[in-house]
Amino acid sequence: MRYKWLWCLLVVVMIAICLYIFLPITDNHRTPSSIPNENRLKKMILDTGELNIDTVLKQIALEGKHVFIPHLSSDKQYGYSLSLER
Repeated sequence: MRYKWLWCLLVVVMIAICLYIFLPITDNHRTPSSIPNENRLKKMILDTGELNIDTVLKQIALEGKHVFIPHLSSDKQYGYSLSLER
C-alpha cells in the first residue's frame, strides 16, 4: 500500500513539472501589449523609407500580436501596413 501512494505522488509531481515546462506560466504570454498610437505608427512606417504617410485610417488588431493599418499617403493613395505589437 505504501508503494502505491509513492507511485501516485511521483506521477503527480511529474505531471506538475510537465505543466510548468510546457504551459506558459508568466503574464507575458497571456496579456497582449497595447497598440501603438498614430504618431508611433507613422514613424514606424516612415522608417521603412517606402512612402510618406499622411493619415492612419484605423488600427485593426488581428490574431496574436499582428496589427493591420490602412493609411492614406501624402499623394492621396490608399495603402496598408502590417505591424507587430510590442
